[in-house]
Amino acid sequence: MTKQTTLQKRALVTKQSIIEAGLLILSEEGAVNFTTNKIAERAGVSIGSLYQYFSNKESMLNLILLKRYEEDMKFLYNEITIMEALTGSEFLNKLADLIWHRLLSSREACKTLFIAPQNLKDQLELIESRKVITTMIAEKLKVFYPDVENQSLSLKSTLITESFLGIMQTITYSDELYEMNHVMLIDYKKMIQALFSK
Repeated sequence: MTKQTTLQKRALVTKQSIIEAGLLILSEEGAVNFTTNKIAERAGVSIGSLYQYFSNKESMLNLILLKRYEEDMKFLYNEITIMEALTGSEFLNKLADLIWHRLLSSREACKTLFIAPQNLKDQLELIESRKVITTMIAEKLKVFYPDVENQSLSLKSTLITESFLGIMQTITYSDELYEMNHVMLIDYKKMIQALFSK
C-alpha cells in the first residue's frame, strides 16, 4: 500500500467520523445546537481538520441532512420490500407503524427532515427518493387492490406519504401534539384506510 493510498483512507475515515458526529448531534440536540466545535469534539478532530473537509457549517449540515434522509429512505425501502401482510388493511397498518416509529424515534432527528437543502440538486434528490417510496407503496397496494386503477393507486400512495410528512412536521414542532402522537397515529391509520373503503 502506497503512502498516498494510506492518506486517502485516513481522510475518508476522518470525514466519515465527522459526518457521524454531526448526525448524532443533530439527532440528539437538534439544528440549534449543531456547532462546528461540538462536532469536532465529538469526532475527536481539531476545528482545523474539520474545515479541511467542509468549507463551512452550512455545507456540512447540508451533507448530513442528505445522509440522514438517505438512511431513512433506505430503511423504509428495505422494510417495505420484505413486509408481509394478508390483507390490504393489514399492510396499511404495518406501513403506518413502520414509518411512524422510524421517523418519530427521535423528535430532534425528525425535525431535520423539514430543513430544506440549500441547493436545487439536493432538493430534487429528496423529491426523487420520496417518489421511489411512493411508487413502491403503490406496487405493494396493487397486490391487495387489483381492481383499483394504477393512476388512482399512485395518487393514493402520494396522499399516504405526503400527509404523513405533513403530520410529522406538525407533531415535531408542537409539544402538545407530540405528547399525543400515539392518538394521531390511530387517526392517521383511519385516514389511510378510508382511502380504500368502498
